[in-house]
Amino acid sequence: MKLAKLQSQLKASLLVLALAMGANSCLAQDALLLERTPLAASETNPARATEKASMTSYIMETFGKSKALALRIVNTVYREAASHNVSPLLALAIIEKESGFQPEAVNPSGATGLMQVIRRFHLDKLKNEPHPKALQHPETNIRVGVAVLKDYLTLSGGDVRRALTQYSGGARTYASQVQSVEGRLTKLVQEEQKRANRARRLYAPDSLLPEWCQPDEEPVAGEAR
Repeated sequence: MKLAKLQSQLKASLLVLALAMGANSCLAQDALLLERTPLAASETNPARATEKASMTSYIMETFGKSKALALRIVNTVYREAASHNVSPLLALAIIEKESGFQPEAVNPSGATGLMQVIRRFHLDKLKNEPHPKALQHPETNIRVGVAVLKDYLTLSGGDVRRALTQYSGGARTYASQVQSVEGRLTKLVQEEQKRANRARRLYAPDSLLPEWCQPDEEPVAGEAR
């Protein structure tokens, strides 16, 4: 509660100052970032909270998706990626490449949903999902898609390019295209995290923040931990 109150006070102060300095100022951008990246009780790591909020905003702004859908996708991706020890940004890059974040996408070969899963090839992962349109459900599709990706990573000995090629059914340029998207997402997250760290460092008294929220303790996506 103390942290939530502190963040609320910070956001209010930043927004007032931002209005005075102009919408394009760095301060205004910091205020916007804090406004859209609440430290939810379920996410106690501020760096991860910023990363998830960045991806949620990206899906909303770039693909015109509702906040509700973007949150469903991001929260499910991060949950399933953590469960299978897979990069969430890699999974999001696959979704962008495969479906453009369209849950109901279906191609002529029968590949369905966000991660374009072909049902007949993965019936073992759909035993409890008998409905023919289950793969158009974001949570089901991501659960199965990430599990399939993990299987291919295991079979390839951790070789991401080989795993992605298998995921695509052998498409020659697929791996490089997905990794290019992943790289772009990583840079976006890094910039958002740097901005968030700066906002906390400049406008939040460190002595009032819990130890895990100290700005110098927060890793940036893609950097060594």
